[in-house]
Amino acid sequence: MKFYGASKKSSSPALWYSSQRAATVHLEAILEKFLIFLGILLIFVGAVWFLQGINILPGSFMTGQIQWAVYGALAAALGLGLIARARRE
Repeated sequence: MKFYGASKKSSSPALWYSSQRAATVHLEAILEKFLIFLGILLIFVGAVWFLQGINILPGSFMTGQIQWAVYGALAAALGLGLIARARRE
């Protein structure tokens, strides 16, 4: 007798677990790449803010404002931290 609408698992639990694990590993790799990208972006933006804050990179309202040098250093440090965390996991 066939039961329509009832689904029977065609694969073993071990196979199901390995496919779930592969999906998790794939998502972790995507997250690692995203964190590295975000870290590089923060380092770049932080460097621009820092250089404008210490009056090396002119042409902005941030030029010569020491608070932007501090914000830039903090952004760059955060970017380095994100990259370190992504590489550690």
